[in-house]
Amino acid sequence: GYTNLAMVLREARPATPADWAPVVRNIRSALALDDRYLPARTQLALSYLQQAGDDPNSRMIFLAGLVCAQAAQVAQSANADLAPDVRSFTADLYNTWGIIDIRRNEIIKALDHFHRAYTLNPNMFEALVNYGTINLSFRGYQDAREGFERALALRADSYDAHIGLGVALRWQAGEYRKRSGIDIVVETPEPDLAVDRECALTLFRIFQETLTNVMRHADASKVVVRLAEADSGYVLQIRDDGVGMAEDALRKPASHGIRGMRERARQHGGDVSVTSAPGEGTTLVVTIPR
Repeated sequence: GYTNLAMVLREARPATPADWAPVVRNIRSALALDDRYLPARTQLALSYLQQAGDDPNSRMIFLAGLVCAQAAQVAQSANADLAPDVRSFTADLYNTWGIIDIRRNEIIKALDHFHRAYTLNPNMFEALVNYGTINLSFRGYQDAREGFERALALRADSYDAHIGLGVALRWQAGEYRKRSGIDIVVETPEPDLAVDRECALTLFRIFQETLTNVMRHADASKVVVRLAEADSGYVLQIRDDGVGMAEDALRKPASHGIRGMRERARQHGGDVSVTSAPGEGTTLVVTIPR
């Protein structure tokens, strides 16, 4: 419908007023059919937010918040407590409103709106992570814990649901341990390293892929994972005691996804090295500069 088309056009990141015209036109068409349709109002708020850029005092930011306030009144009059679809749409609205609040540096309001979002829709992963992240930044771990623990229950494999890279590695290792029976030891610094999110996500994905390879191919009984900070940057070492690989197998372009791991690391100026021998296990080391 018009609302979905507007969303697709908006996510293409329009750059000029002329580019935004079809986005707004489709939203208006949706609202002309039903001015109480919450997804269209949420898309309108998001379009204003996107046009505001990084300016917290932009008129567009004000309009985005105003649209959310008006839409919340519509949701209330639609009896959101009784209609499951309206509850879900209202949760999306409040999550969007919380994001707008953050842009306007209104943290207390943002927390309230994220809390309302996941209260209306307990399975709304994004609202739970948003609530946990903002609490962690401004209040501390205990206040953030509720959001992150509930997000983990929904998506245990998602890095965003974890508090810090070290916690993410330990949690994920525990999940692999349950599935495989392999003894996986994870050694990380205390307190947790403050790794840039994109670098941390890269390390986490390589870690996941490596443990999957170990489960499928290594016939290992133990894996030792070490995360450390060195002069060269962040270092993640994963060593197993499995069957190992011959040198010619390591050189194959598609060998166990090693090339893809290297490409991930090199996007951040890093690299991946692998050493192995038949019967002697495998050691993979990822290094990414700070």
